[in-house]
Amino acid sequence: MKCDAILAGLSGQGVSTFLRIVVTSAINEGFQAQGLELKDFSRKFGKVHGHIRLGQSISTLISPGGADVLIALEMAEALGAVSLLRPGGVAIVSTTRISLPMGYDSYPDEEEVWRLLREAGAGIIKVPSRRLAEEVNQTRGENMVMLGVFSALNDLLDRQQLAKTIEEHFGNDSRGNLEAFWKGFDYVQEGAVP
Repeated sequence: MKCDAILAGLSGQGVSTFLRIVVTSAINEGFQAQGLELKDFSRKFGKVHGHIRLGQSISTLISPGGADVLIALEMAEALGAVSLLRPGGVAIVSTTRISLPMGYDSYPDEEEVWRLLREAGAGIIKVPSRRLAEEVNQTRGENMVMLGVFSALNDLLDRQQLAKTIEEHFGNDSRGNLEAFWKGFDYVQEGAVP
């Protein structure tokens, strides 16, 4: 198993939680896995990038053009991390809009985001993560929806192990997070993603 994934989001969106659950699940399955989180503390709702390396690697940091997958928990944040995605890589992007990205005078038009990702050579999977999380009454569960989508798109990690790790991580609050995870998984399984 080998996969390098970049997570992109904003502080408070659960990038750290997503990263910990994936890395812990992989290690519990006996795989080599590393994770690194980079945060921008200079402003409220600062950027957060997570580097996940599943399989053998020398460094935890993923070089530009080296990621197989980009998972963006906020739509415009995909633009700030797309340089890390390899040509032909997959961008799993939430359609959620939260804040104005640095360097923009106005929030980029949704079609502009998709155009720029396509120009970078990314295959794009759009996920209405906010709507899906709200459908299971888990308004803060968008990260788990996105984890479910990521899990459904590959066979890297055992889904039951991921669910067990979610339960262990959230303890008594795991039910809603598990529902959000499975909602994202089902979104792909039901054919909503090409």
